[in-house]
Amino acid sequence: MDWQAAATQLLNLVLVDRSYPPDFDWEREWPNLLAEFRDAAKTDGRIEQLDYQRKQREADLASARAKITAGDWNLTEVEKSALQTE
Repeated sequence: MDWQAAATQLLNLVLVDRSYPPDFDWEREWPNLLAEFRDAAKTDGRIEQLDYQRKQREADLASARAKITAGDWNLTEVEKSALQTE
């Protein structure tokens, strides 16, 4: 596989809506593609981080509710915070 085919496969993982014509000028466009790839990867990373944080808050809230339902009011600070931000 040549470097252009490898680059196309890598870029297509992140820049899913892009296509490249056979006469695409890789040499000239490479800096722009790298910048676009970097920006898309940053966005994906932020989305994943926000999703992880949301799941953690949901788990903390579920834990706090389960403890309260069981009559255990000895909540961690994280569980208390989850209840306050609900």
